[in-house]
Amino acid sequence: MDKKIPYKNSVKVNHTVEELEELHSFLLDLEHQTGIKPSIVLESNCHYHTPVVPFLKARAHCHNRKSTGTLSSKKL
Repeated sequence: MDKKIPYKNSVKVNHTVEELEELHSFLLDLEHQTGIKPSIVLESNCHYHTPVVPFLKARAHCHNRKSTGTLSSKKL
């Protein structure tokens, strides 16, 4: 995979179980294609991320990096 070329199209996720599961599948597919867990970055404005973060954490996609305000699935 070329880092300069996006993998598929960007995704918009509504906060429903079905769409969060689609996001989960997308992330698993990306990990399968690249061999590494993808980085996940969320803007820290408002509370739109409130249902997303626990969902991703429960599926081992991310951990909170409080120093930067970002979420990442990379191993440190």
